[in-house]
Amino acid sequence: MMSANHMNLHIGPFQCDVIDTNGATLCIPTGPVEVLEKYFKSPYPSELEIEYAIAYIEDCVMPLDKIISDQRQILNVSAQLPDINLEEIIPRGQMLDLDKFERIFNSALRRSGSKEVIATLLIIRECFHHLRFTTLMGS
Repeated sequence: MMSANHMNLHIGPFQCDVIDTNGATLCIPTGPVEVLEKYFKSPYPSELEIEYAIAYIEDCVMPLDKIISDQRQILNVSAQLPDINLEEIIPRGQMLDLDKFERIFNSALRRSGSKEVIATLLIIRECFHHLRFTTLMGS
């Protein structure tokens, strides 16, 4: 069982890693580039494309729920993506509960023209929802 009081979500182009404070790492076998290449066929993702992407991301994230312990509090998020400055969306050190993140997510969906930003936020959102953390923090 992985210790999960405070964990890091590192987003790479084709895979993401959830890392606990002891350095133990779990792989989420997808990343924003894979999601947008597989599911976002139109210039701006349709609601149906987003729903298919969500279902796929959930399938990738849900197995980790059984491995991470129940004491889940803070999930730090970082990304190594050339076309995204995640700090513009989730400022470093900013603490967000699920409602605040959902507002940021919905706002970004309305105004972002970047499929990579949308795919990245979908991965963060599904990790936040399904791994049941109470707080998200930009790092």
